[in-house]
Amino acid sequence: MTDDVFVQTQRGEALFRGDSLELLVDAELPADFASGQLSRDDFQWGFSPGTAAGEAPEAFRWFPAGSGGSPVGGDGVAVAARRTEAGYDLEAAIPWLAFGYLAPPPACWRLGFVLAASDNDTPDTAEQQCLVASVPGRRLTDPTTWGTVELGE
Repeated sequence: MTDDVFVQTQRGEALFRGDSLELLVDAELPADFASGQLSRDDFQWGFSPGTAAGEAPEAFRWFPAGSGGSPVGGDGVAVAARRTEAGYDLEAAIPWLAFGYLAPPPACWRLGFVLAASDNDTPDTAEQQCLVASVPGRRLTDPTTWGTVELGE
């Protein structure tokens, strides 16, 4: 991630109020392709590269509703990040089980998908000043506004 001013003071549920990434996934796209409502197969994950104070990178899951959040380790999620001269590098691994699959899904699996970046350029604050998404016009709670990705073999 290219980021001219790194600002992240938040953890857990509020990590989106600083420099962070967000992943939206509709894991059962054919089942509810036309539904404009979130369902149990829709996931929202946030990933923080860690705080400016040196706290570790983390993940947090907001959806499905009622999940109560899911910090790193709760679902077998792993996050690694490092600061760079131009911003930060972040890698995340989410096991299939976190999406309700006991084994990898079949080849050519189609998912609803959005990747977004939150940015905050005011030091020592907690504010989502900018959100840039891979799908212009995406609405968080309407999966019909998300993009689609197909996973190959």
